[in-house]
Amino acid sequence: SKKSVGSKTLEDEKLIAEALAKNANLQRLVPLSSEHIQQLVTITTRQELAEGKILMHEHDLNAEAFYIVGSGRLEATGTEPFEVVKAGNSSYFHRAAHTGQSVEKNSSTKTVCEVGNGHVFGEITMLHCAPRFATMKALENTVLWVVDRANFQMVQMRGAEDQIKNRVKYLQNCSEITNNLPKGGKEAVAGLMDTMRFVSGETLFAEGENGTSFYILYEGEVVVSA
Repeated sequence: SKKSVGSKTLEDEKLIAEALAKNANLQRLVPLSSEHIQQLVTITTRQELAEGKILMHEHDLNAEAFYIVGSGRLEATGTEPFEVVKAGNSSYFHRAAHTGQSVEKNSSTKTVCEVGNGHVFGEITMLHCAPRFATMKALENTVLWVVDRANFQMVQMRGAEDQIKNRVKYLQNCSEITNNLPKGGKEAVAGLMDTMRFVSGETLFAEGENGTSFYILYEGEVVVSA
């Protein structure tokens, strides 16, 4: 027996969360923390698509949601080249336009592929308000989990606000830097901060270099030597 939470089983929630976390298209454009992924899992809605039904057509302009395949299979057909990228038990589409590469169009050749459980599609066109690049047709009775634009943007805004609040807390520990800031100054500085990731052994900066930035250690350890 499968435990159920609301209209989703725990297996459903795991599938949705993994599909979101391992989707490079989403993480490249809108980095999502585990907390924000869980919020998205909660707001997904269930949609059933009968065998033979078409969910979307290539060039459709109504890109108001993206989808995660819960069960079943769909056929994707498009005139522009694209491929399926596997990531663990999930997958997503990749095409040249996603990373700014030029696209070679060949109107005489169509791209056709099948996708199943854990596949995410429609996220790029939703985020960019762009036309759909493939027609999606159910090859059998299929269950989809749907994330609509309004709910996605709400979670995205919460994520940005949480990030600012978290950074302000760290700035409050840097009194020698922030004490003389005017009211709202810490929030303004927090909004300008960037996240930088370093691999073990990498040098942040060397003695004698001009100091143009300051750093706040968020995670990990650093060694200071002179």
